Amino acid sequence: MVLAPWAAYRFYGNATILADNYAAMERYTRYLESRAVDGLVDFGLGDWFDVGPKKPGEAQLTSKAFTGTATRGACAGWCRR
Repeated sequence: MVLAPWAAYRFYGNATILADNYAAMERYTRYLESRAVDGLVDFGLGDWFDVGPKKPGEAQLTSKAFTGTATRGACAGWCRR
């Protein structure tokens, strides 16, 4: 909800993409913030294709809290720009 519009804006340079999606981007960022417990968002897909001892799939070596919290921070940062 946040990463795709920003990627499209960076590629095409068309700010309309951000304007058209800003409300949804803010809502998703607030949703991620509502999932935080003690500042950590232990939610999401995690590093869903990390290489580990098992076949690739759900996160094995990178915690969902790490990637979820990083995504929350990135989304909040991009929405503030």
